[in-house]
Amino acid sequence: MPRSSYNLTRAPKKEDKIVQTKQFSKMDALSQTSVECPSENKAGPVPAILTGNPKTTQSGIIVLQEWWGLNDQIRDCGKDISVGAKTVTIVPDLYRGKMTTDNEEAGHLMGNLDWQGAVADIRACAKYLKKLGCKKVGVTGFCMGGALAFAGAALVPEIDAAAPFYGIPGSQLCDVTTIKIPVQCHFAEKDDTKGFASPDEWKPLKTKLEANLEHLEFHSYNAPHAFTSKISPNYNRVCQELAFKRMFKFFKRNLAEEATSTSKKVECTSENKAGPVPAILTGDPKTTPRGIIVLQEWWGLNDQIQDCGRDISVGAKAVTIVPDLYRGKMTTDHEEAGHFMNDLDWLGAVADIRACAIYLKEQGCKKVGVTGFCMGGALAFAGAALVPEIDAAAPFYGIPGSQLCDVTTIKIPVQCHFAEKDDTKGFASPDEWKPLKTKLKAKLKDLQFHSYDAPHAFTSKISPNYNQACQELAFKRMFEFFAKNLEEKSTTSCSCSIYESASLSRQQNLLETFTKARLKRLKFHRNVAQSAFRQRRRIEDTIKPLVRMLNKV
Repeated sequence: MPRSSYNLTRAPKKEDKIVQTKQFSKMDALSQTSVECPSENKAGPVPAILTGNPKTTQSGIIVLQEWWGLNDQIRDCGKDISVGAKTVTIVPDLYRGKMTTDNEEAGHLMGNLDWQGAVADIRACAKYLKKLGCKKVGVTGFCMGGALAFAGAALVPEIDAAAPFYGIPGSQLCDVTTIKIPVQCHFAEKDDTKGFASPDEWKPLKTKLEANLEHLEFHSYNAPHAFTSKISPNYNRVCQELAFKRMFKFFKRNLAEEATSTSKKVECTSENKAGPVPAILTGDPKTTPRGIIVLQEWWGLNDQIQDCGRDISVGAKAVTIVPDLYRGKMTTDHEEAGHFMNDLDWLGAVADIRACAIYLKEQGCKKVGVTGFCMGGALAFAGAALVPEIDAAAPFYGIPGSQLCDVTTIKIPVQCHFAEKDDTKGFASPDEWKPLKTKLKAKLKDLQFHSYDAPHAFTSKISPNYNQACQELAFKRMFEFFAKNLEEKSTTSCSCSIYESASLSRQQNLLETFTKARLKRLKFHRNVAQSAFRQRRRIEDTIKPLVRMLNKV
């Protein structure tokens, strides 16, 4: 959408030509159906395209159009989201049959839209989906639809989660800071729609939302406006696929009947001189017995490490917490990342790790592990050596300096992951990790050490070194490691499991052993009781003559 043609508030002029209209018609595409939802919009019921069956799917998503109208592109988008998110989608026709391919006409249609009426249409769709059987309903939208998705999140009580794309509503429509549901935002770093969705607008919005919303994810992409639209000259396939992948995961988490993996911002009291450490928490420590601290790479608390925290939460069936060790700073530039890492107070970062571990345990986690990548891997080693609240560690391709900690003093289980083609000399290359492996094997009682035919940062999905096969294998090992070492242990259940899995003769031997032990304990208690009784009789025999003498006196 060219910036020159966009005007949210422009009223139509008399000389404007009449917009060509195309009436809403039934779709003959597989699994898509034309429906009508009763709406409080003064324009009457809202026609819509429904994809999927609400009676067999637990959740639904409302997909809101761009300023063009309900064209083939947004219908196909509804179908793609239905398939990708494994949910029902409904795409309302907010223009009631009008559509265009002309920028100026699209501006007129959007300028003439009854925005409050459109919000009523969104509510009508949400109620329709819930009436048909959807337990929870989300909303997403693009450009104009993105602004309306924000409005739906703020104004429609039937909406349970929202994922707006490159659109911001006017303050006269709604106050986005009042939103109480989970929100995932997607904006473009090269967006030139000034006054609506450019960085000049979305960066202040991000600051405002971060200060007020409890459940917020905010993603930006190196792309222009409308980068998800397959018919736009601005379409960017890589960014679109990444954004949709994030959106699908977001809705899967937040539209499940029990959305236990919702992420939120927290603060942990830290002894770091920089003060409390902000962090992203995923899951509920009160209902999940194990927690995992996930430590950032040198880039900072970016989208990739936040997504990684959520992936680990799901895969390890644990609560995760990702501390912001840089206190808000992040970068994509190697040189600047190097400065951030060199300027880091490493002992302060260890204090932040301890703060997160204490936070998780105070909130209800019984055991806490730590993992991290690159710089975070080195700090995971330091946490294992220096933080008494840590119960297991899984560092990835990072080694701390000897001045920070002595890794041979670690007493907890450790699982290491390094890269055989790592070229970060002096930090995590084979020249460093091979001697480390020898040293740890000689000193640590519970050690696993894995290496992979891959380069540095092979687990990072935004790195050119990403290796899917190695990443999935490493994470599978890590999930199994934490499941084993963050589990509460019970002597009784252990004895029962040994007994139940033993052979018949072994069961008899175990039974005899348990019986003998029990009899031995009973005999011991009987002997103690008999000894006490005899001692009492001796004391009584000694005291009786004295009592008789005193009575005579």
